[in-house]
Amino acid sequence: MILNKQIITTTKMSTIIILNGTSSSGKTSIRHEFQKLTKDFYYDFSMDNLYGLFPAKYVNFKDKPLTKYHKLGIYFDAKTKTTKKGEYGIKFMNDMPYVIKTLADRDTNIIGDLVLTELERIKTLVKPIRDHQTYLVRTVCSIENLRIREKQRGDRKIGLAENQLPRIDTKYNDLVLESNNKTPKQLAKELISFIKNNKPQALKKLQ
Repeated sequence: MILNKQIITTTKMSTIIILNGTSSSGKTSIRHEFQKLTKDFYYDFSMDNLYGLFPAKYVNFKDKPLTKYHKLGIYFDAKTKTTKKGEYGIKFMNDMPYVIKTLADRDTNIIGDLVLTELERIKTLVKPIRDHQTYLVRTVCSIENLRIREKQRGDRKIGLAENQLPRIDTKYNDLVLESNNKTPKQLAKELISFIKNNKPQALKKLQ
């Protein structure tokens, strides 16, 4: 007689760190230092790099005249100094959490950055990764320093970060990293210590 055996599988929870903050608030520098210092393996999930997946004709972050393709994709609006998204741009942003989820489901830790604005949109974006150990980490910087960094970088529209600032939710954070007077290395060490000693809570409160 053959007995039916119940196959029990367990899914390991991966650690996901989402750095949320305005452009030029230090997210990329912190990520890079974190990867240098951590003893664990983390994929680097960068929105700037992921824009490379998007067909070039649908992206316009410069002062070029807007085409019908740009308006369907992702483009910088000079009048409002905001990044706007058309049909495909919105789909792209909504797909990103599922890319993170796919990697995390394969027992992979991830540190990445997103500019999360508007509470309902944040809920939609983080919903796919709620089953993993997900930390929401806010990066903050003064407006004065944001302006200085934009000028130094030369690849960001002046005023973009300042415009993003009031639209980023600040209530639901596991940790806030203030980058005015600390180096990225110091902040990365702070982040590593926090994750080692604390469980994530912000995502639960958000939901």
